[in-house]
Amino acid sequence: MWFILSNIDKGIVLSSSLIRNLTPFVDVSSIHVVFNFAEDGLRNPRLNKSFELLKIIYLGNLIPEKGVFDLLSALLVLKKKGVVFRAKIAGEIDLSSKSKFESFLLELGDGVEYQGVVRGSKKRNLLEWGNVFVFPTYYPQEGQPIAILEAMTTGNVVVTTRHAGIPDIVTEKNAFFVDKKCPDQIDAVFARFYKDRLSFIEKSANNIVKSAEFTEDKFVSNIIHVINA
Repeated sequence: MWFILSNIDKGIVLSSSLIRNLTPFVDVSSIHVVFNFAEDGLRNPRLNKSFELLKIIYLGNLIPEKGVFDLLSALLVLKKKGVVFRAKIAGEIDLSSKSKFESFLLELGDGVEYQGVVRGSKKRNLLEWGNVFVFPTYYPQEGQPIAILEAMTTGNVVVTTRHAGIPDIVTEKNAFFVDKKCPDQIDAVFARFYKDRLSFIEKSANNIVKSAEFTEDKFVSNIIHVINA
């Protein structure tokens, strides 16, 4: 493996925060940043995102390090406060977390649905249905989560952490940042929804505009540029 890595002429990372991952093997001058992309099939110019009801989505592996249990804990607080919301959780359940996840669903009741693993039109429908996408990850091998780009493309407001390459693609203009392992901060964002709905609508609009930077064509073009450079 070291022999292969030591003979690399160029390296590509998904964001500038990830450059350090390659510097042991490639000179920094030969490392190029190429942002990830959201598939074109998610772009809907006729999308009319509703913000009348707080509609929360999570899309990712259901493991603690991705922050899913921080989200579920925040939803429990929200339910106890009597705040009206709906939530849909999608992703593959890790066997070691299955029992804990099912216990949360039982306690949360009908307001929270598990969608299983979603792809294609089911994923698009889920992302179009929601208006707040929550991904409070602290996963050690996190890069630049494509799920965040997909959420932005479909007009969702992003709630996430300043982790790995995430701050390279979202700022306070299109996301609410929370600290890692802090369900109370996630709940505080939810509590703002009905009090300051305009800020959510503005972030949603900003995300749709920002997502134009993460298209399939731009990704392919940037890869070709790096190869030919």
